[in-house]
Amino acid sequence: MQAAVPAGLSAGDAFVAQLPDGQQIQMTVPPGATAGQQIRVVAPEPVQAYPVVTAEPVVRPVQAVPGYQSHQVAPMPGYLAHDVHVIPPASVVPQPRPTAEYEGPRGGCCEPGGCCGPPTPPTQDIGPDGHVSILRVKYTDADCCSHSLPFKAEFMNACPPQLRQAGVTDGEWAHWAGRLYKEVNLIKPQKCSFICWASLVVMLATLCLIAPLCCAEHRKTIMAWDAAFRSWQAEFNAQVLQPKGIFCKSQSLCWVTRGPKGEKQRHYHRWIAFAFSADAVGNLMHQPHLMGDIESGCCGGPNEFECCMHP
Repeated sequence: MQAAVPAGLSAGDAFVAQLPDGQQIQMTVPPGATAGQQIRVVAPEPVQAYPVVTAEPVVRPVQAVPGYQSHQVAPMPGYLAHDVHVIPPASVVPQPRPTAEYEGPRGGCCEPGGCCGPPTPPTQDIGPDGHVSILRVKYTDADCCSHSLPFKAEFMNACPPQLRQAGVTDGEWAHWAGRLYKEVNLIKPQKCSFICWASLVVMLATLCLIAPLCCAEHRKTIMAWDAAFRSWQAEFNAQVLQPKGIFCKSQSLCWVTRGPKGEKQRHYHRWIAFAFSADAVGNLMHQPHLMGDIESGCCGGPNEFECCMHP
């Protein structure tokens, strides 16, 4: 599929392309493109919606997923209404949401669920049987000027209660949380690090002549982080979770607000989802890793469509 570059735009400017099926996606004008030139459209993975179902759930047979068994996890006490979500029956098919729906209004609060933030997935989903079907554990990739632990400190050595109830021990969790930090998080560049500032100073001093080299190096680092993250998930699933009927998958949501001059400001919510039943496992396997605003990269930078989480 192709789309024409609108008149009046230059390299790096964003515009909305209309797909043949009526879906709209945000694109960026590539370097050297001129008005009217046809550029290739990379269609994003469909974004799963999270509708609230008020109808009575439909009782149906559970779809078996090879290697996974049904597993019931009771909802944990103390969760408020906004912390849980009732999974719709399979007869209610969530409709994909176009990327443009995650564009927030200009300015304002930017936290998930805030006045400018999109509706974010809840901490846990409760299935029609009253048991937890999906648990989402917030993930942190990097902090300003330092590498970050992937989970809250209390979750680094102590397994979340929903996973413990499903058979994951504190020892297993601590081992794999530690590996996630050492093998994945330590690869990710620190936010506001010395290297970032040094690269900016050098680019300004050389009139941005080395910008493509810096972008290419950044892409190399991000893709190494992505490969390590995928490997960690595959091994954790195979060695610990799958025998217990659980499946994990990294996911993230990016939404956009606009600054005083209309500049694009991106905000992120990242998590690792854990599915406990065969039905939930099948649904999670078919959900995308990335949702919301996804950039294809420019000047040799990372292509987010290739990642298992927003970098």
